[in-house]
Amino acid sequence: MRIFRAPAFLPFISCLAIIFIAISAWLPWRSLTWDEPHIFYQYAKNFAEGRGLVFNHDERVLGFTSPLFQCVLAAAALFTSNLPYLGNLLFVISLAGFSIVVFLAMRRINLGLWGFVTAIGLIIWPVPYNYMGMETLTLSFFVFTAFYFFIGGRFALAAVFVSLAVLTRFDGIIPAAILLIMYVVQEKRCPWKLFAIGAAILIPWFVFSLLYYGAILPQTFYAKRSLLSLSGFMQQMVWKYCFSFNVIRSQELLPLPWFVLPLVGIFFGVRKSKYFALIFLYMAGIGLGYALTGRMEEAWPLFPVMAGMRIFMFYGIYQVAALCGRLARVKRWYRPVCAAVLLFLTVPVLLHDFEILEKMPGSGYVKYFFVARMKVYEDTGTWLRKNAGPASTVFTGEPGTLAYHSGCIFFDYYGLVTRRGWKVPLKDVGRELRADYIVLPDDYLAELGPELPPEYEVVGVFETSPYPPVRISRRKDLARESS
Repeated sequence: MRIFRAPAFLPFISCLAIIFIAISAWLPWRSLTWDEPHIFYQYAKNFAEGRGLVFNHDERVLGFTSPLFQCVLAAAALFTSNLPYLGNLLFVISLAGFSIVVFLAMRRINLGLWGFVTAIGLIIWPVPYNYMGMETLTLSFFVFTAFYFFIGGRFALAAVFVSLAVLTRFDGIIPAAILLIMYVVQEKRCPWKLFAIGAAILIPWFVFSLLYYGAILPQTFYAKRSLLSLSGFMQQMVWKYCFSFNVIRSQELLPLPWFVLPLVGIFFGVRKSKYFALIFLYMAGIGLGYALTGRMEEAWPLFPVMAGMRIFMFYGIYQVAALCGRLARVKRWYRPVCAAVLLFLTVPVLLHDFEILEKMPGSGYVKYFFVARMKVYEDTGTWLRKNAGPASTVFTGEPGTLAYHSGCIFFDYYGLVTRRGWKVPLKDVGRELRADYIVLPDDYLAELGPELPPEYEVVGVFETSPYPPVRISRRKDLARESS
């Protein structure tokens, strides 16, 4: 049953409004970046400079997680040098596209106006902005677009978009498997045409990757494996979700009702629409897949789960409002009661998220990880470029920004972009790796050290007060250079 009826001309205007709001929300973030996207930028920079699609110019390692995202950046690097800004631009395009697809899908089940509210709720939700410059939102856009075309019976387009999702990140295999099973159950025939579409999109990359890197899975797949149990997955998901919906901090009991609302949305949604059923299966597949394989070091793999919960939360609000309207028992009170409940449950969420999103660019967390530390890494990389040279080797824990601005060869303790240096203890760096330089913030030194190896001396300190400084240490037997 509809609570509101929107005019027929509104969908186009609504899509334009979603794009406008997405750009407006993104503008304060457009120049902010963090270290991990610089892995993409370093590969793209080396490609544009003729060194190949590599991170270190002396080895071929598949160190990026998104072949499609990387290829787009590499092609763009031939025409522009401002890759961080381009990565952020791809983020807002994906965010707007993702929100529009959700709006169109909800409009298909006669919830266009409420789909618009859900789309705005996704745009001003602070969580996606933690993945600025990454492929996370691009993956979500492709997956949810594939779902949209699938429920509309346009299976060829669904195959194209889900194949692009796999090429964006390999956990796109999960929604691909879901759609394959759904197709076979629904159509009762083998999808040979859809297999051909997927093969035409994916096989060229797999062949290139095997020939060029000798691998299909990225190095990060092995480097980021961790022993996280299923209970650990649930704790991560619940904590991150409740934290993002702590609507009014002075009333600590409010997060619990807002966490119950997605469960209401799931209960009614999977019965209402095949689109909601696909979202739920996708959430379950991502959560269980990462938890059971142990590959979940942080919360970023859970974004599809959290985004799905966000969508179901808004649908749960709608269902609670409709239920309250029916309980009014008087027909003329139905819409006023529904509207009152919708406003009561929705406005605090939107206002809170807007307040957090507005404050985040100036928060201590963003100032440190997106501004202060990145500026220090940029300055450190510039120092290395001037004083060390491209043949120098550097051991660090966050190689993206340093490599992008220095051009040196990097040993990565966490093994994201190279196997050299992976899990080598700090005390053995001089003996095993013979790295020319060690570049680590003091918080990393405390974790890996806690002291520098005796073969090294500090030659430069970049302050990020009140946060830990970044120290440049050089092997003592190198020729003395000005620090």
